[in-house]
Amino acid sequence: SELKVQELGGGRTAADLGILGSIAANEKVGADVVKLGGDLRLSHLNDGLGVRTNGAQDDFRITLKDGGTIDVKLATAKTIQDVVTAVNSDSENSNRVTASISGDGDKLVLTDTTGGGGTLAVSTLNGSKAAADLGILGSEQGGGVLTGKRVLAGLNSVLLKNLNGGSGITTPGQLQLTDRSGATAAIDLSGAGSLGE
Repeated sequence: SELKVQELGGGRTAADLGILGSIAANEKVGADVVKLGGDLRLSHLNDGLGVRTNGAQDDFRITLKDGGTIDVKLATAKTIQDVVTAVNSDSENSNRVTASISGDGDKLVLTDTTGGGGTLAVSTLNGSKAAADLGILGSEQGGGVLTGKRVLAGLNSVLLKNLNGGSGITTPGQLQLTDRSGATAAIDLSGAGSLGE
């Protein structure tokens, strides 16, 4: 028969824990329950290290594909929604770029709508670390879309960038494991952002 997890008494506990449903196996892997949301406080990002803003001046510059720029200030931002709103409602923006949360709920995404021939990019301003802490520092992956890096590790995990006393593992690659019999296996970690991954 199936392994089944059901709600009782009209509750939502199983769904909120990501384990609602059934499976014809002896193990059920739950859905991801650690995700970015509008109400998530910035102080919870980066394993509780938060987001380091300038506090008084602009924190980062978005360079658009058409060559235009948008300077974003996060001095009063407390939540993910505050960051999204700061980008989307900036007086220089006029719907030229849109900030949102990725479909998997792990990253921020910037989408350029100008249609220019340049490259969408985010750079720092005034010594602020906010763009790096939000995972959006750098250039688009293509098509005018910049998908940021993971800023939440997950349950019982930490971000790779916070290991080694904060020095981190900036470019995860491949490991080759050899067991006592001499058998080897290559493990590709290039897509990992957290220790759990």
